[in-house]
Amino acid sequence: MFLILLILSKKCLAMDESFLQAENEFLIGTGLLHVQYGETISGFSGYLDKETGDINSTVIKWTKLYDVDSNDSHLDSPGFHFFPGAYFSGMLIYADGSTDYDGYTLSGSPISTTDLSTFLKGYLSFGKAYKVSERIILIPKLMAGIQNWKRVSNPNFISNGVNYESVEIYRHLNAGFGIKSDVRIWNREIISFGVDFLQNFNSNMTSSYTGNLYELGNFETVRVNGEIIMEVTKSVNFYGAIDYETFNYGKSDIASDGFLEPDSKTSLTLYSVGVAYAY
Repeated sequence: MFLILLILSKKCLAMDESFLQAENEFLIGTGLLHVQYGETISGFSGYLDKETGDINSTVIKWTKLYDVDSNDSHLDSPGFHFFPGAYFSGMLIYADGSTDYDGYTLSGSPISTTDLSTFLKGYLSFGKAYKVSERIILIPKLMAGIQNWKRVSNPNFISNGVNYESVEIYRHLNAGFGIKSDVRIWNREIISFGVDFLQNFNSNMTSSYTGNLYELGNFETVRVNGEIIMEVTKSVNFYGAIDYETFNYGKSDIASDGFLEPDSKTSLTLYSVGVAYAY
């Protein structure tokens, strides 16, 4: 990999203008987040419980790419003449809606309910672009992220004066690396592919039912994404994207109340479309 990047670093001719328009933008989009969550426990065949559904989502993203040519006019900040090809991005995802729960009560009886799920996710990236050819650039990057999932069971359900609503909040941070490739397919259209590998840490869950915080096992997050960016004018782009990620939580220790949070697997697929202002 180092040898490849060293060879690419010699190719410091200015990249095609379409890459700079696609990667210097502020975008807002809307879409659906497909949620698949399942808990497992030793000695129990299959999932102990599952949470699935498609919920409405809003995406906000900012990207900044400096040309690989250190003399190019896009390097409007003098400091980046010393780091041509610098790449920055930030992404925020908010999703909120109903999901379907299938599982068991504490007494072991099967139960199916409609829950409320709210996700707040964010990522920051920093990397360096390398020009492979007139139609392809490659961007290795470092990343950091955060996720918060609020899961509300029996929302607003009150019977005989008893409020049966239960709130669980899952959180984690992560950091790692990734690589993306932008390919110019027609005159001004860009297709982007990427894969990211991140290590989760500070994974935990708080429960309103028990009042406890459960420290969860930390595992890896793998993200795969694809995007098409279409130039409409010099300052407006349309885009469509698919982002998939998967990760596990390890089971917690048994709390003082006798409860624990079991092992789980989460898969999230975000389908989004939107418009971007290119600067």
